[in-house]
Amino acid sequence: MAATVDSSTAVAAASGAAATASGALPMNAPVSPAQAGAVPASGAEMTPGGMSSAQQASSDAGTPSASMSVNPDPTCLPTAEQCDGQDNDCDTAVDEEIEPMACGKNVGICKAGTIECRNGKWDDAETECQGAIGPATEECDTEGVDEDCNGIPNDGCECTEGEVMDCAEGPFTCKKGTVMCRGGQWATRCQGEEKGTAEKCDGEDNDCDGSPDNGGDKLCTGSARFCEGRAGCVACKRDADCRKSTVQCSEAYCNTTSHTCETRMADDGSACTRAGSQRGTCSRGDCLECTSASDCTSRLTKMTCHTIVCSRQGTCEQEPTPGTACQDPQGGKCTANGECVTPPVGNSPNYARCAGGNVDDCMSGWVCHVRNLVCTKECSGESNCPDVSVLGSACYQGLCFVNCADDNGCPNGLNCDTSSHYPISGGTTKGICRGI
Repeated sequence: MAATVDSSTAVAAASGAAATASGALPMNAPVSPAQAGAVPASGAEMTPGGMSSAQQASSDAGTPSASMSVNPDPTCLPTAEQCDGQDNDCDTAVDEEIEPMACGKNVGICKAGTIECRNGKWDDAETECQGAIGPATEECDTEGVDEDCNGIPNDGCECTEGEVMDCAEGPFTCKKGTVMCRGGQWATRCQGEEKGTAEKCDGEDNDCDGSPDNGGDKLCTGSARFCEGRAGCVACKRDADCRKSTVQCSEAYCNTTSHTCETRMADDGSACTRAGSQRGTCSRGDCLECTSASDCTSRLTKMTCHTIVCSRQGTCEQEPTPGTACQDPQGGKCTANGECVTPPVGNSPNYARCAGGNVDDCMSGWVCHVRNLVCTKECSGESNCPDVSVLGSACYQGLCFVNCADDNGCPNGLNCDTSSHYPISGGTTKGICRGI
């Protein structure tokens, strides 16, 4: 049996539904049967919306029935629907069929999403972007991923994580070390570096620049001023490195085994300088005035009764030539002391100068007094001495001497030595004639 619906109730329900849907009809406005919808015939089924099944079918087919017709607002000017809570297209629906809007970006690891129109406003693109993947903290990775989605992979990174680079802290690097990238930054400590030292003279490449002992002699100071490889700083490498010797007849040379400056005798015959800037000749390490008589001929003027010789001490000297003839008014003869004298002739009772006990300077029977250098005779008293009365001879200690007061009292150029006083008859001699 079909349900029976009160007609006044059905009309009121239809009128309220239309007013709610369109918002155009006043609440107390009269509703026509067509607007309210006819009461379904006995046995007709009602849809959940209050329409008969025939009316619902007509509505679903797009053909409005007489009871579902709408009277649009004639003052509404339709535009494209927008998300603003208004019925822009005048179809009595608000914000309908608005497509979701894209948000975010497809850069790096970021992926775009969408936002929807809700209650007349779009969702927040920053916080409500559905399906989006946002940026992350940039990582310094080897893959070059752009985590912060700014279009620049690994921006702000010195290096990529785990990267290794050669390093050298110096100043003298023999073998480079390595540093590793941690957190996008290079480590501050160089690992595994082998360091050298400042260059020094030892034949080694101390500063590891590929050149041993670079700097040469500048690496050495003081007396050891030359660099000689593994021998280090030495005093010399060659003879020219040694300072000239200040010792006469010696020369400085470099001992190439010990690299020290030493001295040795100069070659015999080498020139040297004696006292007073006199030129000399080296002989066995001594600076001599001469090494042969020929070195002296230009230095000395030959004296009478002498010959120029080079002594064993290397000095130029003049030696007497006793017995050789010399110029004298009576025909002179050289004595042992290098004087030209006239020797006594025959048994003439006369005194003459002699030298060094050389009896050749005295006449036969006379002797040469070594100390006084005068020819004399042996005696036992004054009476035995020749010319006692004339010359004032005196016999002293077995030899005859001539008493004198001055040089005028001496014969043959003898000298009167008044410091010598010998005893004679009646007193002492005033002086003695001597050959010196």
